[in-house]
Amino acid sequence: MVVADYDLIQHDFPALATDRLVEQNPGMRTLDRAGRTRRAHKVIDDWLVGNAAVISSAQCVQAEVNTPIDHESAQRIAFRPPSYGRSLIVPVAYTAGLKAEPDPQTARLLDVKGAGVAPGVRPVSADYGNGLEYLGCALADLVLKALVDAVFEHTRSAFTSVPVYAVLDLGFDVLSDRFGRGPAGMHVRRAHRRPTDGMSVPFSGSKEERAKAEVEFLLRSYGITTTNGMNALEIDRSESDMAVINNKKLVVSLPPADREFLEELLGGRTTARLERINVQFADDVHSDPPSGSVVDFGHVNVKERFVHAVCSPVRDRPLCLGGVLWPESDDYIQPDPALAVPFAQWNRQTLNDACTGLAHRFRDRELTAREVDAELRRRVAGALDRWSTY
Repeated sequence: MVVADYDLIQHDFPALATDRLVEQNPGMRTLDRAGRTRRAHKVIDDWLVGNAAVISSAQCVQAEVNTPIDHESAQRIAFRPPSYGRSLIVPVAYTAGLKAEPDPQTARLLDVKGAGVAPGVRPVSADYGNGLEYLGCALADLVLKALVDAVFEHTRSAFTSVPVYAVLDLGFDVLSDRFGRGPAGMHVRRAHRRPTDGMSVPFSGSKEERAKAEVEFLLRSYGITTTNGMNALEIDRSESDMAVINNKKLVVSLPPADREFLEELLGGRTTARLERINVQFADDVHSDPPSGSVVDFGHVNVKERFVHAVCSPVRDRPLCLGGVLWPESDDYIQPDPALAVPFAQWNRQTLNDACTGLAHRFRDRELTAREVDAELRRRVAGALDRWSTY
């Protein structure tokens, strides 16, 4: 266990509340308040590992994208919704020695990310292909989630994020030619609904499209964005023919209708890079007021300045291009100097490196879970201090 939100877990799973545990374990009654809390946290740690530390059988039978996985032979039931990739939904089954079963009216599921590939799939060292998550990246995502939550609170927005119960160290390493070797980790999140068709790209003009744009524009005042090169469209017609790169891949054959659409979109420009908004919601988006629960922060980054066109992705227009806002527009949002978090500390590479260092030091027993948690909180608190008088 690296990081855990014990208060949230006890709220969602009342059987793990300290008072309930004291009732079920008479030996805890002799402890003072601090001792009871420590014992309760130990029970919750065991409960999280017993319920959430799962890995797919297809992941366990190979050692190409990870070091050998030491695992138990017992099998668990899990569910992998459409387009869920490396994540699973697991029923709560392990009670960590609790004498009473959890209340059936309370939470009975966990959402875990980094649980391996699906049956019949061979993991590969490619983007989103190995089924795993680096522990350092999981910690960085957690910090960025806290930062985005703080923006929502500071702006008095109705948007929230899907809660994270914990981040686990799975005990083996991820192997990658691109990112190197590092401890494997896992997000443990509150179970939530996703769009029933597995598609996170909305229809044009929908409440989902508007909500995604609103979140992106809220974040941009703080120097935060969900856009990146992996989700961008690059167009170059400086030569005789039009070259189009979509999501880092060259478009070999562009349909005439799409070419005409891009010609009209470019106007007098010869080159353009359109960065698509990549806000992902659980299936709970509302329009009055705009609200929804954001999930997944691996694509969130911090910029000193925005220089490219931003667009909303939609599923029913060519190349998934919805509304486009060009940098020269009066409505184009740049970071507010009074609000923007420091780029030098918060850009994704620096944050990933810092959190990867924490992950290695935790694995090597140079840092305790409490010390890792304190360091993550310190980083977020430093950003919040900038907003206290604004």
